[in-house]
Amino acid sequence: MTKPGCARSRNSHAKERWAAMWLVLTTGVIACGNDSTDRPSVGNAVVQALPSSGSGVCAGDFSAHSLAELTALSPCEEITGRLEIEGPDIVDFAPLEHLRRVGGDLNATHVKSFHGLTELRAVGGNLTIYDIGTGGRLEGPPVLETVGGEFGLYSTLATEWIGPSTLSKVGGLTVYASSTLRHIGGFSSLTEIGTLWITDLAQLTAFDDMPALTTVEHVYFTRNDALETLSGFDNVREAGDIGVQYHERLTRFSAFSRITKLHRSLFFGNCPRLATVGLPHIDSIDRSLTLVDLPALTSFRWLRNVRSLGGQLLLWGDLGVPDLHGLEGLTTVKSYVSVQRSNLRTLAGLRNLRSAGGLHILSNTHLESLRDLESFRTNGPSGYDGIQIDENLALKEIGGLDQLTDAGGAIEIMDNPKLTGIRGLHDIQSADSVFISGNPALTELDGLDSLEHVKGFVSLRGNALESVDEFGTLARVDGKLEIDSELSLVDLDGFDALQSIGGELRITNNRSLTRIEALDQLLSLGGELLVTNNAVLPPCQPEGVATELRERGYEGSITIRDNGSTGGCEDTARTFRSRPPSSVAELHGPF
Repeated sequence: MTKPGCARSRNSHAKERWAAMWLVLTTGVIACGNDSTDRPSVGNAVVQALPSSGSGVCAGDFSAHSLAELTALSPCEEITGRLEIEGPDIVDFAPLEHLRRVGGDLNATHVKSFHGLTELRAVGGNLTIYDIGTGGRLEGPPVLETVGGEFGLYSTLATEWIGPSTLSKVGGLTVYASSTLRHIGGFSSLTEIGTLWITDLAQLTAFDDMPALTTVEHVYFTRNDALETLSGFDNVREAGDIGVQYHERLTRFSAFSRITKLHRSLFFGNCPRLATVGLPHIDSIDRSLTLVDLPALTSFRWLRNVRSLGGQLLLWGDLGVPDLHGLEGLTTVKSYVSVQRSNLRTLAGLRNLRSAGGLHILSNTHLESLRDLESFRTNGPSGYDGIQIDENLALKEIGGLDQLTDAGGAIEIMDNPKLTGIRGLHDIQSADSVFISGNPALTELDGLDSLEHVKGFVSLRGNALESVDEFGTLARVDGKLEIDSELSLVDLDGFDALQSIGGELRITNNRSLTRIEALDQLLSLGGELLVTNNAVLPPCQPEGVATELRERGYEGSITIRDNGSTGGCEDTARTFRSRPPSSVAELHGPF
């Protein structure tokens, strides 16, 4: 121990250990005295005065690193500050048999039991115990009523813990990292928990009901590999989060079965045997719903009353069923809807979904169509990555988005080997950007025929496009326009309404391209003009576009090389096909 005013700091099991300090025991006065005459001493500390008769209040923070130092605290009925206990000869709390209250944290390490805390009723801060027990049954503390912070049991060696039946309120209850603990019980009077966190208990098979519990903010069960079922807690009607993840043997989750509202999120993930979830009354989730890798799941009907999500809907991996029947009540998702790496064959169940902040369909093996999104009308606001349809091995078409008018962000359609059409996007008028790449069966862009304005870039790369006629309404691209490695594309006639490009114009590596004169209409270009490696493109084609831009005042860089060598131009003078704008306002239009 240290004298008053002398600090010693240590760390233990990922928890910050406060500076340990031995304070002289008084009834309200703490002093650093050096005169030990007629005063009992323990280690380096001098006890100036024990609590006066009937008081028992020990003011300040204390630490005990030996049995002698712990015994020096035996007169204390209340410690106003923090108490840290760890010492090679301390096996329990026996010297603290009079202790009723600790105002701050009570932390102890390497004790065998709660023996000695027979009068402890309240801890104002955290009650954190590391490495307690020697095997067998652990009980207590027997009369504990409240813990203001977390009540945590870390790395216990016990096989069973029966918590205090008197405990009514706790800021958090954590049981973490034990290879021996099989049963958690007790807590029959507990009515309120801030966070319930039960994790990394390899042998846990039973977690008893808490019949009095009505209020819990967060519930997390993680990596309890022996746990097969979880039930009870049926008096809880609302909570913040429920998260259940990484349980190898869990087959049924019917705990919290009467809950109706989650103020935050619901998460089930990585439970390979979970077949049944019993939350039939839940109708409101203020943030997110996440389901990840649940290959034994038999139904989504337990979600049938959910109407809206304040965050995202994330469906990832093998979800056991081929469709989403059970989600028919869902109409609104404020953030994005993401279906990733799933075994779903259809999106049946989302037929009533009307709006979301974004739509992400990514890396699905069997999904062939998006037609079940027939009610989907609004996508936005921007900031949730718009529409992403990437790497779906069986997807052939994206019909079903016919009522969508705003992408709500970017449009990204990439690496879908069987995709032949994007008709479902035909009413979209604006997007943050358009990136269509690596779709070897996509020959036309028949879903972009209403697009007028792109706030970022447009990139067409490595598809099988034969034409770009569907861009006939596109007037303005605020970023770059890139057309690269479209090996079947013959002309750019669909861009004849395009007037403004805010970034560069890149036309590269298109081996069948013969005409780009549709770009004669271009009134302004904000970046470089680059036309290269188009094997049969006559030189007069890019030179004609460059000439038109120069005549409109373009002063940027122009690179034209490695294109075709001869032919293809009837009129090398290349004149305007419409009058030039009469003003800057006309150039930029109403956007």
